[in-house]
Amino acid sequence: MATPDPPEPPPKKLTLKRAEFERVNEPADAAASSGLEPTELLRLNRAHEKKVGYLYSPAEPSKKSRRLRDFFIVLVVGNALLCFFLGPTSVFGIAGMLIFSAGLAWAMFAVMEDY
Repeated sequence: MATPDPPEPPPKKLTLKRAEFERVNEPADAAASSGLEPTELLRLNRAHEKKVGYLYSPAEPSKKSRRLRDFFIVLVVGNALLCFFLGPTSVFGIAGMLIFSAGLAWAMFAVMEDY
């Protein structure tokens, strides 16, 4: 007959020990720092650049965009041509006008820059 197996020992309880780090850079004291914040330094640098005229150009007046006007002109003319040649009631005419309108809107407003 088989002898009974010895009982298994209880599982070990695993824990993590506290990590120890070597401090390399000690935190700076408020008295040791110069007292200027980075944003204050940037503001002072920008004021000096404006005073000496370095990389400063006045804002150009914005011109009126003709893109929206051109979009509607091409949309009306293109859809009129599609309607005339393919017929407004046919499925192909309606589909052609939808594809043309969507493609034109994508090309004019997503691909092209303002002109």
